Amino acid sequence: MACVVQDGVPDCLEALGNAGIKVWVLTGDKVETAISIAWSCRLFVDGMGIVTFKEQDFLRAKAKTTAERLKVIDSIQHRVKEVIDNKMSVGIVIEGGALTVALEPELQDALMALCKLCRAVVCCRVSPMQKAQITHMVKNRAGAITLGIGDGANDVGMIRAAHIGVGISGREGRAAVLAADFSFAQFSYLQRLLLLHGRWSFLRNREVVLYSFYKNWAYVLVYVYLQFVAGFSAVPIFTTLLISTFNMIFTACPIVAFAVIEQDLHKDTILANPETYASSRTATKRNTLWLFVMYMIAGAWHSLPVFFLCWYTLGWTPGPDGLLQDLSGVGTAVFISLVFTVTLKLCLRTHAWSWITHLVYWLSLALLFPFVYVLSILWPSTSISGVADMTGTGAWLFSSATFWLAALAGAPAIALLPDIAIMLFRRYLRPGVVTLLQEQELLQKVKRRL
Repeated sequence: MACVVQDGVPDCLEALGNAGIKVWVLTGDKVETAISIAWSCRLFVDGMGIVTFKEQDFLRAKAKTTAERLKVIDSIQHRVKEVIDNKMSVGIVIEGGALTVALEPELQDALMALCKLCRAVVCCRVSPMQKAQITHMVKNRAGAITLGIGDGANDVGMIRAAHIGVGISGREGRAAVLAADFSFAQFSYLQRLLLLHGRWSFLRNREVVLYSFYKNWAYVLVYVYLQFVAGFSAVPIFTTLLISTFNMIFTACPIVAFAVIEQDLHKDTILANPETYASSRTATKRNTLWLFVMYMIAGAWHSLPVFFLCWYTLGWTPGPDGLLQDLSGVGTAVFISLVFTVTLKLCLRTHAWSWITHLVYWLSLALLFPFVYVLSILWPSTSISGVADMTGTGAWLFSSATFWLAALAGAPAIALLPDIAIMLFRRYLRPGVVTLLQEQELLQKVKRRL
């Protein structure tokens, strides 16, 4: 990270540190200037032990072989551990000459282990190539997600080497801006980029992906269940128009609105509590896989009452003419029940309710009924595929009390009962930081209304 002295930098670095983000300063300035900047930016704070690592450490030990150089790095690491044993956090200052040696491939693991022990790392007298090498080392040796931010042409290599590059537009030209993924005028804007918009974006994208797999998993399982009662005849339970509109219209619009609008916490709350960033910072492949499995289990459970409750109630309920409803009628009831269930599941996951959210969610559900009714009266005036099979289905379903009780009330209620129970358990018995902050926001809203 390039060293930039602007208004708001100390507060920004303090917030990043409280969020658990490791900050490295890579600068071409000399040692004294780099340390002074680190203190003024609050990268180094009172009570922190400062350890320096210079080229002279290698020269004094006459370290020429890899083994001898490793001993020098181990001695620096021993000094760092002594400071930590005194219950102090550590900041390390590494000179460019020492980096010339320590960045050799055989020594990078030892250097990375040394830096991991420190709360803050300042590398001074660093060349543009060394900035890129350090960034590559952190990416490959630590397996970390890196962000490089700089304002000059000497930062281009670092910006391109990092996973995310940020350029600051200023007096040193636009080379950094042109090489970056994001650009803004003040270093302090990094706080909002990471802790606010970065966190919101991560949570939204994660929910969109998991929800998309979940609703389609529940949708596919309904077909599987049908084969057990249809003699594995491969007959579809939904007509062609229902199949094409499930992901195109009725379950697509709500999740798009969620992806654009959802905010689990207000922006002021997030910026005042940087520790909320932990939910995205500590996300690992293992945690994501666990969430994926839980969503698949939820999809499997939700599909059970949606199919079997509709099948064994509507499928065995005779109409006014004394005849049982055909497959298209029961399939339409299953379709409506499934759309209601997966949409209500999304409602449970939504925190930022606005007029747009209400409009999209409830309108997508309300349009189901006129859509089904219109399809059921089109034949024989039109020859659209699947319309003939649905003739009279809308009138039969909407006049049946069994449909309203089983498909619209019973199945979603049974399906979502475990979700509601788990949500209440986590909120009232195992609340996390985010949950407590949500409760605090809710209380503040109530107080303002009173």
